[in-house]
Amino acid sequence: MNEPRDFNALFEQLGKATNKALNAYENLIYEIGTGFDVEQNERICHLASKGFDTSDAKIIVKIESDMTVELEELERFSELLN
Repeated sequence: MNEPRDFNALFEQLGKATNKALNAYENLIYEIGTGFDVEQNERICHLASKGFDTSDAKIIVKIESDMTVELEELERFSELLN
């Protein structure tokens, strides 16, 4: 009789984990915002998945794409290199 409860608890945990992952993904998409094309957004998501802050990932993509980068962004980027 313990198996059905364990099975239900497993599905409940799986549901919570799925919701948490979806919320995190939605937040990431919201943070990315506009101004980047699909490939650039994919690159930002990839960098964020590797542990980069979303803001830092955007700066990296701007530099890689020869986009205009603000002085503050360059200063922040130089901190990443240290």
